[in-house]
Amino acid sequence: MSTSSTIHRWPRGAAARNVPYSDQNPPVLQPTPANQDTTQQNSAFANDYKSPWIEPPPQFDPVDKIGYVTIPAIGQMLTVVSYRVSRGRNGIIKSYANNYVGAGFQEGAGNLYWQYRRNGNPIKFYEKVLASLGRVESPTLHPSGFRVFDNDLIEIVVFNVSIDPAGQLIGGRLLGYQYPKKYEDPRTWV
Repeated sequence: MSTSSTIHRWPRGAAARNVPYSDQNPPVLQPTPANQDTTQQNSAFANDYKSPWIEPPPQFDPVDKIGYVTIPAIGQMLTVVSYRVSRGRNGIIKSYANNYVGAGFQEGAGNLYWQYRRNGNPIKFYEKVLASLGRVESPTLHPSGFRVFDNDLIEIVVFNVSIDPAGQLIGGRLLGYQYPKKYEDPRTWV
């Protein structure tokens, strides 16, 4: 009989106990303890940063756009404040405000409303805001914010349904930051 026709198989049963390391469980990844230094040899491929929309990464730019306009005529709309995201950057709006200064407006009555827009399209849940969301000097902090992307145009617009214009002011504010897109994880689906 030729030795080339011999079939080699992994040992089974009692014979398997004689194979080194056969009784070990597969390795399990353990989180790094908080007090242990985790310096990386190649920082271009590994970092300790959180997702850039959770915590600002290095090279972020703050965004703080404030605007006031006089109330538009009945049946008209007007942009209160706008912000265009810089090319090559993404960001997040963490706080915002829209308010009315003057007489004749009742919160929730529907005689005036605001709309938050991305590239001319209403942002989900901000299509028809019937109340002030904070004041310009003390904006509302959104629990998770809303992300903005390369070259997006973000706007707050106001629609005057039935208030007679008499010099009232409409205010708006967008507050957050933008960062280079290189901090985005390409595996993240938006």
